[in-house]
Amino acid sequence: MRKHPIALPSNQIDKWLADEDTSLSKQFQEAARMGADMELDACCEWLDNEIGAGYGEHLRNERRPERVHSIKTEALDALDEVFCSVELPPGCYSSILKALEQLDD
Repeated sequence: MRKHPIALPSNQIDKWLADEDTSLSKQFQEAARMGADMELDACCEWLDNEIGAGYGEHLRNERRPERVHSIKTEALDALDEVFCSVELPPGCYSSILKALEQLDD
């Protein structure tokens, strides 16, 4: 059996270690989500290569179905995307997160 380690980008780990505004729980959730997405990507690629083109897309659609999100959920997702790709000023992420979490769905 071959092992395929899932390794998160070191720059992402460095961001989490440096960010005092994000809870450890949120960091663990993001790491788990990133690892699961990497594994799904590898499985989809294998399916496409070994079984046939398009099978990976079917698997991805089953495992990560498009959900209808509320505006609040979309804003929270967008904030997570920005946080992962842009270094925000201290306190900025937590302030925006607190405000969004107070909104009704």
